[in-house]
Amino acid sequence: MVSEWNGLRSLIDSEAVAFWPLHFLRSLLKKGAKLPYRQKVAEAAEDLGVLCEPFSARTLAADLRHPVGAPFKLVAVSYPWLSQEHPNPEGFRLRSVLEQLEKHWWAQEGSSVTAFVFWDYLSLFQHPPGGRRTDAQDALFKEGLCKMDLIYSSPHTHVIRSTAVPESAANSTKYIERGWCWFESAVTAFKPPAQVLSDDSDQERPSLRIPATRSDSVRLLTRKSSQTEKPMRKV
Repeated sequence: MVSEWNGLRSLIDSEAVAFWPLHFLRSLLKKGAKLPYRQKVAEAAEDLGVLCEPFSARTLAADLRHPVGAPFKLVAVSYPWLSQEHPNPEGFRLRSVLEQLEKHWWAQEGSSVTAFVFWDYLSLFQHPPGGRRTDAQDALFKEGLCKMDLIYSSPHTHVIRSTAVPESAANSTKYIERGWCWFESAVTAFKPPAQVLSDDSDQERPSLRIPATRSDSVRLLTRKSSQTEKPMRKV
């Protein structure tokens, strides 16, 4: 447990990824606001009038050898983007994810536990519309992208699988046919059931062939990505 936490904590402390407070997502939904990309989160929070600081292990877990029993939860969202330009253009995904989270007592409003969420568009540095990431942002993006398995497989994270794709979506490719979604499902396969909440049933869920090694995983992920519209990168 300690070694897994150290790896995840190091990734978070590097600022390659950010876990944002759940109340920020609730505020976005209540106001009908779009998900902002990472560089715009602070501006969006200011517009909403809410405090939005990312999870910091240095302040919230400074003295913890591991976060079991800590007053916070870390959540990672696994989902298919609905368009190439924006993962959630009409609010469908945000509403669905929050409904799933409400099933956990610790994610409900008024809980004594603070939940922080990893959501790729908000949590990894993105190319801004019509522009590019800075060199520093690009280096952090690549660092985070190379360590996605730490986030989704960690015993210290809960995973929300939001698999539904509305018929109106610009990209209607099914969840399990997307390269990144397949990868995220594969690396969560050995997590305890209580740490993975999905909006599909076990009967409906396709079986996964788990890669034996990290290189196998990369090779299969590349092949699966080439079969979908979504490129093998979280941008």
